[in-house]
Amino acid sequence: HCDLAVEAMRRDNRLLWAAAGMALLYIFYQRGNSASGITRGRPHASAKSEPPVVETTQPSPSTHKPVTTHRATKPVVSNEFDIEFQTTKGNMTFRAHREWAPLGVEQLHKMVSMGFFNGGSPTGPDPAGGIGIFRCVPQFVVQFGIHGNPSTAGEWGKRVIRDDEVKHTNAKHTLTYAASGPNTRTTQLFINLKENAFLDKMKFATLAECVKGCDVIDKFEMKYSEKPNQGAIQQKGNKYLRENFPDLDYFTGATVL
Repeated sequence: HCDLAVEAMRRDNRLLWAAAGMALLYIFYQRGNSASGITRGRPHASAKSEPPVVETTQPSPSTHKPVTTHRATKPVVSNEFDIEFQTTKGNMTFRAHREWAPLGVEQLHKMVSMGFFNGGSPTGPDPAGGIGIFRCVPQFVVQFGIHGNPSTAGEWGKRVIRDDEVKHTNAKHTLTYAASGPNTRTTQLFINLKENAFLDKMKFATLAECVKGCDVIDKFEMKYSEKPNQGAIQQKGNKYLRENFPDLDYFTGATVL
């Protein structure tokens, strides 16, 4: 009888240890799932209460099939070069720094060289003319980069590039790509209206800085704020913007100097 009792106690102990092990595995599994779900997006509410972070309507890799990313096969001509942007409020010049964000700078150089911004005036004969500055949040950012022609916007939307490491802070009047998550940058860009250093920690890599005509940035129409719908712009193009936001400002051209 003693032997049977001892064997029963040993069996019970083994069962207890097995149950404890399963409980620990479940805890680690839950923690792993929670951690793997973290992606870039709008920051959590805090005492500082920053404005919402810049984001696009690009699909998130966490909920959609992976997209093909494009890397430039050859570097741009120079490590630093200037781009003159023409807008409905005047011209401004940005200096791109390849060392700040090599992939982003090469994408921007490609956009300018291939005429992405050369849509002409939004009031001209071409209904897709101009690249709308569709998001203007005072003391935060102005955002643009959805082509006025839905077909062209869709084609450029496939040119996804990987993230760059953050090498330079999101200072006032610097240029940065918008994103909806890791490795989702395409053509949408924003200009910082003030120092937004908190965006550095969220992996938004600055690629250029305004060096001339910076006062033009502060003249862009702000009254529409975040009202324009990005999905509607992508589906209907500038026709949607002109019908609903007639005073919106636009980029009308860009040239590498």
